Amino acid sequence: MEPILTERLLLRPFVPTDAEVVSAYRSDPAVVEYQDWKLPYPVERAAESIVKYTMVGGVVAGKGYNLAVQRRDTGELIGDIYIGRHDSFPTAEVGYTFATAHQGHGYATEALNAVIVYLFDGLGLRRLEASLDPRNVASEMLLERVGFRYEGTRVESFFNDPEWSDDGIYGMRRSDWETWLSRPRHRPQTVHLVEVTWDNRRAVAAIETHHSQRRFVTPVVNSLADAIVPPLSDGVPAVPWFRAIEADGELVGFVMLARATTSWPTTILWRLLIGRLHQRRGIGSIVLDQVCEMLRSAGETVIQVHYVPGRGTPAPLYLGYGFVPTGETAGEEIVAELEL
Repeated sequence: MEPILTERLLLRPFVPTDAEVVSAYRSDPAVVEYQDWKLPYPVERAAESIVKYTMVGGVVAGKGYNLAVQRRDTGELIGDIYIGRHDSFPTAEVGYTFATAHQGHGYATEALNAVIVYLFDGLGLRRLEASLDPRNVASEMLLERVGFRYEGTRVESFFNDPEWSDDGIYGMRRSDWETWLSRPRHRPQTVHLVEVTWDNRRAVAAIETHHSQRRFVTPVVNSLADAIVPPLSDGVPAVPWFRAIEADGELVGFVMLARATTSWPTTILWRLLIGRLHQRRGIGSIVLDQVCEMLRSAGETVIQVHYVPGRGTPAPLYLGYGFVPTGETAGEEIVAELEL
């Protein structure tokens, strides 16, 4: 197989002298936490694997193959990408392992993007798959960054001694990949908050975030159900106000408030969701501008938001906009307020 070059990386076949480096990063407890091999990962095992992949020679139907990932600037071997091509169908499974010191720099994203191009454009495959332990949020976010979508979870289907774990399944057709690549990246010219009607209700309900974000952002269908049966304060229900978010004429998100009343003294930004194909376009900030202006016009002086901390949390949006934590919590959520 010919090497693959990216801006910062060289993806190449393994050679025997790689064995010690492979053994080192695959023996790191942080790397192996959600993998299926036991510690340590001896040099002998790494050498045997290299011989096996050398004999395979590349991405062959019915075989598994590993590509070494090397930094072009330093020549360091920093990880590997696994490709398992189906023996009959134009599909393949991908996997990845990267040394801890080289995580968090976008190398895995860059390498996986290059492999996707090779598999779809170079080999003409139709579909790619990947699986992971659902607790591995970093891996989940990596797959989402390159266009994979969550397809389901096989419950307790994977034995990683000494426990059984779930297996999260991700997939991407070539058409999904093309949609992902062609998604709009620019700041929209127009953003409107539009009513949810009988005519658009299904399109609004179909707007979805990345699966990893569901720990922080409630799906639209659940939000609409909460609006129908809202929570109570001293026996008085919250008063929901909700709108779909339309950017440049396309439905891209959902926002919902719990409006201030005598029983709910402060308006709460209850939900804010931007669809996976429209994130990082500045839409969230534009919506906050419009919501805050509406509340100012109504004479309100403060808005509150509750958010869950953790990797992938929307906290940077709120804190960057000017919300300030009050020191209070609502269950697991941090309470923050913005003076209007």
